[in-house]
Amino acid sequence: MSENTEIEIIKEGAFYTVFYNLFRSSFVCLYKSITIIGQENIKKDEAVLLTPNHQNSMMDAMAVLFTTKRPHPYFVARADIFKKKFISRVLHALKMFPIYRIRDGKASLQNNELIMQKTIRVLEASVPFTIYPEGNHDGHRRFRGAKKGVVRTAFAALDHFPEGKKLYIVPTGIEYNTSYEKAMQDIVVFYGKPICVNDFWDLYLEDKARAERQLQLTIQERMSDQMIDIKTKDYYEMYEILRELACGEVMYNKGVKRTPEQKLYAQQAIITALDKGLETDEKPYEEEKEKATEYYSLLKKINLRDWLFDAKHYNVGKLLLGFMGALLLLPYALFGRLTSGIQYGFINKMADKNKDPQWRSSVRFVMGFTLMPVTHLLMASSIFFFNVSGWFFFPLLLLLTFGGYTSLRYEVWIKKLFAKVRYNRLMRKPKADFKKLLELREELLAFVREKM
Repeated sequence: MSENTEIEIIKEGAFYTVFYNLFRSSFVCLYKSITIIGQENIKKDEAVLLTPNHQNSMMDAMAVLFTTKRPHPYFVARADIFKKKFISRVLHALKMFPIYRIRDGKASLQNNELIMQKTIRVLEASVPFTIYPEGNHDGHRRFRGAKKGVVRTAFAALDHFPEGKKLYIVPTGIEYNTSYEKAMQDIVVFYGKPICVNDFWDLYLEDKARAERQLQLTIQERMSDQMIDIKTKDYYEMYEILRELACGEVMYNKGVKRTPEQKLYAQQAIITALDKGLETDEKPYEEEKEKATEYYSLLKKINLRDWLFDAKHYNVGKLLLGFMGALLLLPYALFGRLTSGIQYGFINKMADKNKDPQWRSSVRFVMGFTLMPVTHLLMASSIFFFNVSGWFFFPLLLLLTFGGYTSLRYEVWIKKLFAKVRYNRLMRKPKADFKKLLELREELLAFVREKM
């Protein structure tokens, strides 16, 4: 094999810390909020396999990396991104291993045995390791089952461990509040109760295949508790619409605050209730599916978002204050748009060229992480051509950096303000399509209430 079988556990020294903090600051700025649930379930000084669902390519890895404590976990990634020597060295330094697939060439598959040995070495050192149990990414909110790779890795590691050392699998759910492609949204990372692999060891010694299957099923069952898991294929789109539509009412009835965490719990409750109803009688679901489709089409036609309906009317005084604040911030937002707009447009254009939608947000992140600092540094450096004091360099660099970020947040803020004004106007003088929308919404809510 081409690689050394020995592995030195990466020390989180200066190189790692610098890259970690740079990436983390960019990641945090990309999203509205990041909520962590169950971080205490990642046992310190124990061997831990983290098994997140996989919707959003590299961003899922980032979500896990930036919501865990030291020592931060190792990851596996597609082997094709390790082809260039420099990139390979950087990725290895950032605790990433390549995983080889048939598309990388049949001969390359033998390298996976080496990766398995390295993974076991990491786990022996009680450093967390992240494996995507589904094997690849997919844009649906559905756990597609645990592949054999994760359970075989777990049992192979346990077989090499000294007697008495335990291995835990922590089911990890990552939920993107809206579309996984969008920035400025809420993310919830949910670390579930750990599964002790040692509990399956006696069965493994008796019947290897049965133990592997039982552990697979346990992972699948527990993963479903940590995420939005829409199992049905026939009614998937209907479930997606109803979980958003009824979420506000469910949280209100429970008397809980409207936080990303509580929103996740409410939507899980809605999915569970719908699943139970579907098992009992499927017939009403066909009719509601048609209503949900019509409701969603009308939303798009009128150009509204479902979250607007959480209030019957938005306070005019608060809206006026919002517009006043927006007016005060307008000059800086325009500055940010002028100095960063071209770069953002180029980044979006390049990301949209990617045929795999699950990679687009990752492309935006990487290009933004590299292109924005370079262009802002060049702009800030331009002061030296005008004999301006060097003392202005760093303040200007900060203004440029935060200006770009502010312009993105400002755009979302303005859109929401105008959407609320338009919603108020429609509620006062509803047109035929809006009346139909309200009617359909109430019928769909009644359906969810009945199932709850």
